[in-house]
Amino acid sequence: MNLQEKISKLKNGANSNCHGTALYLIGAIGQECSISISSSKTSDFIGFDISSLKKLYKPNIGDLVTFRSDSLDLYVHSAVVVELEPEIIIFHREKEGGNIGTEKLEKLASAYFFTKIEYYTKRK
Repeated sequence: MNLQEKISKLKNGANSNCHGTALYLIGAIGQECSISISSSKTSDFIGFDISSLKKLYKPNIGDLVTFRSDSLDLYVHSAVVVELEPEIIIFHREKEGGNIGTEKLEKLASAYFFTKIEYYTKRK
């Protein structure tokens, strides 16, 4: 199933959070779920090792976008790139069991002003 097919099957209020939805959409996990964050240096998500993904410096459609707080030592939000031009648009779940939808990356970045944006893709 491709990215758009997966997105079309998602529902608001599902038993998932932003991290579980984003990791499912990029194909890193097999189904949506709630993935907790960890402040441990050895694992960024509980139940998922982000080092299994390849870090990027420039995103493509279908790549993971994370908002990482160095001061908190954790990822505070995750999303997926769905459009690159004329600006980057991301698809995300707002919170645990929350609404899903698209947003301009720039707008979300201003909401998470205390974070740095990182991009990842599945290793090939």
